[in-house]
Amino acid sequence: MRKLKPWPVFKTDEEAEKFVEEADLSEYDFSAMRPVQFEFEEKTAPQYAPAGKPACGHQGRGGKAA
Repeated sequence: MRKLKPWPVFKTDEEAEKFVEEADLSEYDFSAMRPVQFEFEEKTAPQYAPAGKPACGHQGRGGKAA
């Protein structure tokens, strides 16, 4: 099995876009990748939470809802 390359670090979106367009991504190590979820809509009301508690109700690493 061939050794996979580590992911480069980019300073700008343009650098990252150029890399994705030109690189052979099969040469890079995906083992450290984790899924990420983004929200693209604006919130209709401010999201407030007590100190130390996430506003989103995210369960975090402990598995219990905030």
